[in-house]
Amino acid sequence: MVVRIVTDSVACVPASLCDELGIIVLPMFINLGGKSYRDGVDLAADEVYRWMRENKELPTTSQVTIGQFEEVFDRCLHEGEAVLVITISQALSGTMRSAEAARATFPDDAPIVLFDSRTAAFAQGLIVLEAARKAAQGASLEETLQHAETIRAKTKLYGVVDTLEYLRRGGRIGRAAAMAGTLLNVKPILTIDPDGVVNALERVRGKERALRRVVEWVAGQVPSGARLHAGILQADSLEEAEQLETMLRGRFDFAECFMTTFTPVMGAHTGPGLVGVAFFSE
Repeated sequence: MVVRIVTDSVACVPASLCDELGIIVLPMFINLGGKSYRDGVDLAADEVYRWMRENKELPTTSQVTIGQFEEVFDRCLHEGEAVLVITISQALSGTMRSAEAARATFPDDAPIVLFDSRTAAFAQGLIVLEAARKAAQGASLEETLQHAETIRAKTKLYGVVDTLEYLRRGGRIGRAAAMAGTLLNVKPILTIDPDGVVNALERVRGKERALRRVVEWVAGQVPSGARLHAGILQADSLEEAEQLETMLRGRFDFAECFMTTFTPVMGAHTGPGLVGVAFFSE
């Protein structure tokens, strides 16, 4: 039985790889200017980030719906396929709850498995890619699930936000902390912990110094001589993302490295200017 990988748009998997590996991507929704748009479908990321820079009102976001999952499950089962759903961390979105509600409408023995990536952005995307590659080799649903678990356990994400203002406007930090960060040019280095929660690792003065610290955090996770599978994350910050990629390539050996755009559904909370890397080592 063919195993079909289904994920949400936060995974940021390049469209060419989705086409090649048959990955189904269900869009989340971003709401701005009184209208709702499908993430990655109706509105380009750079348009959203430009809007955020020019407007005081923050966009809001919505999870993948139960109906979206039901439609895909029905279609895949009708075509004789098993389904492995890999979602954004439950701690960050209600998308898994939508998937669970949709799964409950199908028989218990239907070959549909739900898997919490416990991460987001291209860290989630790396798990999706590896699962799809395993499935393409003819692996069973159980074997594909086990491989996804293995990749999840060693996938990391580190990112730097350009400003604390969007975290303040979204209610994540107070006005005083945001103002102090602006005055001192403080750049928080963020990660997603094993429970799927976003945490700040440290705060560094200056963006370039923060990027160098990201490289050091990566180095602390990579065994000597190991090759990396990675994706650079950027939210309307391509030049800095290329700078980070150059730093990383000067230090590590890459099996593959993608440049990915940080989905506006996540960027609505961090703001434009985010730069980071998601990776795992062989």
